[in-house]
Amino acid sequence: MEIVTPVNLYKGCPVHTLWSPSVTVIEVLLSVKVSQQIYHGVRARYVDEHAWDLPYEESLLWVFDDGHGLRLCQEMYQQGPRIVDDRLQIDIQAVIGTYQTMSGNVFLGIKWQNCDYPTWELEDDVIRCSNFSSYQLNFISTN
Repeated sequence: MEIVTPVNLYKGCPVHTLWSPSVTVIEVLLSVKVSQQIYHGVRARYVDEHAWDLPYEESLLWVFDDGHGLRLCQEMYQQGPRIVDDRLQIDIQAVIGTYQTMSGNVFLGIKWQNCDYPTWELEDDVIRCSNFSSYQLNFISTN
């Protein structure tokens, strides 16, 4: 795993998802290379005519370029981490970045053991569900 310079050319690009045809990258916050794939942690906006159907107008996502455009990582064949009985079912490999929203919520970019792509997780959830003190932040805050 290697932290790489974020690719700013993705700003304004659509993200192909199964649930909305109108997701657009606002900003690339950080990028990480795992094996041969580069994953980008982005802020994205939903620009659907019926955005009121969605819980948030903006969101943090992890995407990758499959050669045909940006795709959402969580729609890949692998599943991300699971929380069962307030315990993580997959171990944290590294905390690779942070992002604080305007409302004050802090999200961590987490690279999980045995999972190719990273995820954004609410810091409070990670601290509550893991031995967080044993992990070091490998990336400078992105806000």
